[in-house]
Amino acid sequence: MNWKVFNLKYENREQWAFDQMSYLLFCAEFGNRIGLFRYKNQAGIETEPLRKDDVCYGFQAKYYTTTLSQNKDDIIDSIQKAKTKNSQLNVIYLYLNQELSESTKIDEKKPQYQIDIEQVAQRVGINVEWRVPSHFELQLSLVENKYINDIFFSLDPNGGNLIDDVYKHNENILRAIQTEILFNENRIKIDRNNIIDQIKHSIENGQNIIISGEGGCGKTAIFKDFYNLNFQEIPICIYKASELNVNHINDLFRLEHNFPISKFFEAYQSEPKKVFVIDSAERLAESTNSDIINNLVQALKDNGWIIIFTTRYSYLTDLSFHIRENYDLSCEIIDIPIIRDDELENISIEHNFTLPNNQKFAERIKNLFYLNEYIQYYSNIDRQGSFSNFVDLLWKKRIQNINVQKDNLHIERDKCIIHIAKERCETGLFYINAEKLPQSALFQLKQDEILGYDETHNGYFITHDIYEEWALNKLISRNYANHSDTKQFFEKLGDSLPIRRAFRLWLSKQLSDNINDIENFVQTTFTSNDVSQYWKDELLVSVLLSDYSGVFFNEFDKEIKSNDFAVLKRILFLLRIACKEEDTHLSKLLKIDNANYIFTKPKGKGWDETIKFIYSNKENIYSFLSTIISLLEDWNNNTKRGETTRISALSALYFYEYIEKSDSYSRKKKQLIPIILNGALEIKEELKIILEKNVQNKWVNHSDPYYDLCHAALTSNDNFAIAFALPEQVLKLADLFWFDTEEEKHPFGHSGFGVEKYYSIRERCHHDYSPGSALQTPIHWLLESSPANTIDFILNFTNKTIEKYAKSDAKDPVETVDVVINDKITVQQYINQTIWCMYRGSGGITKPHLLESIHMALERFLLKLAKEAKVDVAESYLIYLLQHSKSTSITAIVTSVVLAYPEKFFNVATILFRTLELFHIDGFRQLQESQAKQLYSIGYGMNKRKDIYADERLKTCEAKHRNLHLESLFFNYQYFGVKDFTEEQNTEFINSLHEIIDQHKKNVLSIQQKEQKNSFEILLSRMDRRNLSAKVTDRDENSFFIEFTPKNFPDELKQQSERTTKQFENVFKYSSLRIWADFMHNKMYPNSSENSKQYDDDPLLALTKVKQLVEELKNGRSAMGIFDYSIPGFVCSKLIIEHRDILSQEDKDFCREIILSYAARLFSDDYDYQISDGVEAAIHAIPFLISEYPDEKEDCLSIMVFSLFDKMSIGQYKRICDYAIESIHESKIWESKPDDAQSILLAFIKLKPIYDKIYNEKRKEQGFWGRIPKSVILQAMENEVADFSFTDFSFDIHDMDLSNIHDMEIIYQLIPSNTRNNVHLEIYERSLPLILPKLLIDRRDYKDKFGDDSNIYLLQLHIFRRFARFMLEREINEIDTHLQPFIDNFGATEETSLLLDEIVTAEDYNNKYEQFWYIWNKLYPKFSEICNGSNQLYLDKVTISYLLAWRWWRDGIEEWHSLQKGKLSFYANIAKDSGHNPAVLYSIVRVLNTIGSKFVKEGIDWIHTIVSNNTSLKIGDLESNTLYYLERFMRKFIFMNKQQIKQEIRLKNKAVPILEFMIERGSIHGYLLRESIL
Repeated sequence: MNWKVFNLKYENREQWAFDQMSYLLFCAEFGNRIGLFRYKNQAGIETEPLRKDDVCYGFQAKYYTTTLSQNKDDIIDSIQKAKTKNSQLNVIYLYLNQELSESTKIDEKKPQYQIDIEQVAQRVGINVEWRVPSHFELQLSLVENKYINDIFFSLDPNGGNLIDDVYKHNENILRAIQTEILFNENRIKIDRNNIIDQIKHSIENGQNIIISGEGGCGKTAIFKDFYNLNFQEIPICIYKASELNVNHINDLFRLEHNFPISKFFEAYQSEPKKVFVIDSAERLAESTNSDIINNLVQALKDNGWIIIFTTRYSYLTDLSFHIRENYDLSCEIIDIPIIRDDELENISIEHNFTLPNNQKFAERIKNLFYLNEYIQYYSNIDRQGSFSNFVDLLWKKRIQNINVQKDNLHIERDKCIIHIAKERCETGLFYINAEKLPQSALFQLKQDEILGYDETHNGYFITHDIYEEWALNKLISRNYANHSDTKQFFEKLGDSLPIRRAFRLWLSKQLSDNINDIENFVQTTFTSNDVSQYWKDELLVSVLLSDYSGVFFNEFDKEIKSNDFAVLKRILFLLRIACKEEDTHLSKLLKIDNANYIFTKPKGKGWDETIKFIYSNKENIYSFLSTIISLLEDWNNNTKRGETTRISALSALYFYEYIEKSDSYSRKKKQLIPIILNGALEIKEELKIILEKNVQNKWVNHSDPYYDLCHAALTSNDNFAIAFALPEQVLKLADLFWFDTEEEKHPFGHSGFGVEKYYSIRERCHHDYSPGSALQTPIHWLLESSPANTIDFILNFTNKTIEKYAKSDAKDPVETVDVVINDKITVQQYINQTIWCMYRGSGGITKPHLLESIHMALERFLLKLAKEAKVDVAESYLIYLLQHSKSTSITAIVTSVVLAYPEKFFNVATILFRTLELFHIDGFRQLQESQAKQLYSIGYGMNKRKDIYADERLKTCEAKHRNLHLESLFFNYQYFGVKDFTEEQNTEFINSLHEIIDQHKKNVLSIQQKEQKNSFEILLSRMDRRNLSAKVTDRDENSFFIEFTPKNFPDELKQQSERTTKQFENVFKYSSLRIWADFMHNKMYPNSSENSKQYDDDPLLALTKVKQLVEELKNGRSAMGIFDYSIPGFVCSKLIIEHRDILSQEDKDFCREIILSYAARLFSDDYDYQISDGVEAAIHAIPFLISEYPDEKEDCLSIMVFSLFDKMSIGQYKRICDYAIESIHESKIWESKPDDAQSILLAFIKLKPIYDKIYNEKRKEQGFWGRIPKSVILQAMENEVADFSFTDFSFDIHDMDLSNIHDMEIIYQLIPSNTRNNVHLEIYERSLPLILPKLLIDRRDYKDKFGDDSNIYLLQLHIFRRFARFMLEREINEIDTHLQPFIDNFGATEETSLLLDEIVTAEDYNNKYEQFWYIWNKLYPKFSEICNGSNQLYLDKVTISYLLAWRWWRDGIEEWHSLQKGKLSFYANIAKDSGHNPAVLYSIVRVLNTIGSKFVKEGIDWIHTIVSNNTSLKIGDLESNTLYYLERFMRKFIFMNKQQIKQEIRLKNKAVPILEFMIERGSIHGYLLRESIL
């Protein structure tokens, strides 16, 4: 402590500061974190006393500049006053800024003044505790008190200073922002409280936010209001995006004081919610050091800050994309709308000003920027005029500044800005040299911040887009006013893209405001031969966006139809490219915030008129139907109602019927179906006729009329509209398509192979509705559109299908139960686990996906109904379902709803309670809920379309009632009653439950089957509250455990319960041992369950258990199928492989015997190949037995070699030979016992041809049916090679000449990839020139050429995989020899692509950078050759593989260890040499969106090279994906470089041609991006 610092900081305020420090230290000493109450000028002690452990404490602080002895009386006076005012006070802490002086007397310590003070204190009943600087030194050194030291004894700025600095910085930013509009002496304030509440709600939910709106909508003013309301409650820090453009992250908080960023985070560390605002966030793209911003955002995320971005609406999509791509942030978008018509009207009335009469003018001043201008210049405005007149006024006031007309300065200002705007258009430059312009005008424009000046570029620029828009509008208007003919008009404008865009905007305004004046110009331009096509395109776009388009189509009908509808084709293109706008509503609806895709919607009257024109001329335009389909699709996907939708759907229906008659298998037919279905609400009558005709004629086959349309109505995601338009007809169609009537069945029993046959459901439904989901069928829409009819359909369909199932030859036993609705009505229903669990997709495998999906949809609907509808309405639905169902699958759904809302549906619950069998089966369902997520996740991520269904199912698992069941509900009702019941009502209700139990107990007595009877009696015993005693035990501080035990539990039932439990436990007795022992499965899916962990801790326990199991199996243990029988093989193999060091010799011998017995099964004639039967585990253990039992090496080696001979596949799992191959590599026998591994390899080469010869002879003898006994083959082998020894035989390289290509697959897989063995290298060298030519030809030709009909794909895959790894392990100087056969046979084939993929896979795993690129560069000439060759069939695939546009890259990957900056010339060369190959462009843009994401600047050069050298490139089948990746890349590039693109002509000249290329190929996003940078 430095008291000089203290005195300096608090000069003339020392006593106040010492009081504050003492207060903080006193509270810290007593652990008080909320402070102490005090009165103003409190006497004796500083605050009210603090009571702790029945002792009352107070404190007094004394800062003296004289000695303590001189101030004795002052201290005594304070003590006396303290006691007088606080009689309960026991102890007083005296804080002094000086040490007490030691007594001068030799035999005393305390000075006299201390003794006097303490004596006075004792007399009044107070103990004194002294706190002096020696105490402070320790207290202030404690970490938790550091802040106190910093406040009082440090001159360095502290957290408090930083918070003050942030506050001042916020105020500086917000000060200039107006939250009100001044009009005369009034202040106009727009009520935006709902938006402020929305921002607050999002912050409370921890959600990052983007606040967006068009310029002038008042978004910053809204945030200022939010700030003023909340800054004292929530820490808020505001920065302009431009302020974040610093050289070092620690420069961010150089405010009044200089704080590092770490101090910023420390200062707010304890705040639960805190907000960091980045205003004008679109300018983040202008940052010269994006890493700093990335690091800042990451640090804000890590420290719990919520980030709010504000931006203009025009930048929203790009900013969202940037935030997601670069910061990995999910943001909620809050749109700030312009004010509503009624709001504007009310404001004008309240503040007594008149709105413009022109509706479009009035529409524009709903933007607060223009409203402010309107009010500011109110007295000068012609309210009868147009918005253009208003802008003219603003031009005069702001740009010309007509108030200053001396020396015609206002005209000079006008000339300057128009000249600069025109120069920018013509040159593409951002900064314009203005030396020849009047300097005084330039100076004034710069002073008014209309122009800016940049010294580096020695040029002026226009500061705001709107000023440039005004200038270009003036330029075109004046040109138009002075033009004599259209040719001269357009020549004077020039042909730059920015001026074309400005012309389009100008013409749109003219068509809106001055249609009579401009109509003749439009007609003249369109028909003129002197006007370029691009100007006609701009004119067409303006027309199509305007209301004039209807007139245009009438006036130019003949021209549009001429030359095979050439103009119509151009209109179709322009509509889809230039007449669209972003559909943010759809993005929000679908909750898409990653901005990877922009949704757009049609814009302009031209869409309506074009679609009308198409329908009128439908008979003559079939030749370009594909283009028409795209247009109709765009409209009907976005607009489901209206006359245009009707015409669009009718057009599609006409073309569909036309194709059916001529080319029923055309792909176009299926493209038309969504257009028809999306327009169903407008063509109800037409579709009704089709559907009814379909049902009437029972058309259900592919060849029948309208099959594809009807099938799509039941399976497509586009069936929403038809489900609402024609629910009755869709239900009839569903019954026809789904139910397979008896008459149509095969005469000799069930047709088909799926489970559908048991239910009389058509077999094709298995694929149509897989996986099961509530969203899979139209039922979920039909329940919304026509709930009563749909429920009847579900009941009828379920009843008849379940009845079929119950009577089928399915192996699941089906029983019936009585569901008692009331005293008069009892319903009999089918029941088993499969039926009951139908709506959850669990309970068994004999359930059709269709029936699952219908039940899932019904549950989804009923849960929603139960939540939103009146109780009596929902209850009536539930009871109706129970009463009319023959299947408990429906009852199970009702049960689910009751479990979800027990307080609402207690009446329905009592119905369910009356059927005793339901308790057990719902308990079974609840047990299976723990596996539901795993069930629904099977195959997740492999098919994005199907993931939608999995997501829907996974979400259902989150419902709390999934873990409840009927028994728990019955139990809860007894203890807690119904929430809103009175005590009397609850007593009555609980009594009714007891009556139900008593009735069940009576009924159980008549059950004959003893086991079932006992089971029910046990259930009733534990359900009946009257028969339960409770035992409460504490679990921890916050919870306790209640155990209920039946009071009266007969011995017989107790024994039955124990017996059942014991049987259950016995069945699963060794399951944890099996899980632990499955070392192969556990490599991929590590298991950490407690039961398995015991064996990790003590592997010998596993040995003991397995010995016990072996004995039990010998003695006739009732085994759980193959499960128990496999355990000894797994356990003993794992022990030998992983724990042999702790095994005794006796234990090893036991394991050896077990392992060999399992391995020997392979050679048994009656071996039935099965997965996980212990054989695979045993084969993995054999190499370890070779080490442990060298005397038995010969036997072990023979097992390995003969296992390699067996290529039997076990389903889709593995082949037997794969067991041995994996065993050899995983045991590392090539490293530990290389001679033994070599013996296996060479013995295989030597013996396999002999084995094949014997097998073929035996097969010939026996014929082609039946299995040849293995004992016969083995005996023949033994006879043939009687003297053969696995440990001592001769090998010659020529022995491998007898090996066929299938043998070579095994040989390659046996040889280690990193081998340096000469024999191995010679095998590769001799075999590759023979093998690769065979494997690299088209696999479809392989059979014809070589007479081999085996699975050539797997053969290729295995050999290519080993070859790839082998090549990457070679030294550079070895590669050429082995690579040459590949180079020689490199072609445009799928096989070449497959081998390239395997090399990439191997490189991804092995990271052999130099070898990989040596191989890739060696292949380059051959790749260039095939790009120019005639055989192009699979060139796309080869290109994609060779350019590393691999489809297997994981989602979100942005870099790859083997793609570094030094190798980027590879892509530059390919772009130049092979850019004419469409797949090159696709591959490069895919790479730039995946592993090459950081090479943006290089990527723009590659793409520019391709599109500029190949302007007519046709990208064909790759078009949609190429454009997708191009759009994504260009959005990223433009956002990151938007300012530079505008300012640097070189960069713009690269970006614009790429965007033009995209536009010409139909990219709306390319068009929007081009607009954003012009």
